[in-house]
Amino acid sequence: MNRKITDIVLDAIKSVGEMEDKPELLHPDENLRLFGGDGVMDSLSIVMLISEVEDQLLDTLDVSITLADDRAMSQKTSPFRSVKTLVHYISKLLDE
Repeated sequence: MNRKITDIVLDAIKSVGEMEDKPELLHPDENLRLFGGDGVMDSLSIVMLISEVEDQLLDTLDVSITLADDRAMSQKTSPFRSVKTLVHYISKLLDE
């Protein structure tokens, strides 16, 4: 399941890169830092990414989850910090 989630997140990042004309997002990998210090996305890009990932999770896995909520925002380490943290967070939500 993690591979599918990773593929969804990477595909969503590419989509945001195409929409925003950001070449640095067109070839993401699992080690990409999304937000924060060395992150390649600003807050608007993160919002677009969240929306795209939620849409793709619904289309691909037929699950509807909300990624940006109080739980996500109250975490010590933001789930939107990197591809790995986002995939881990989504996996955790799907397991519940």
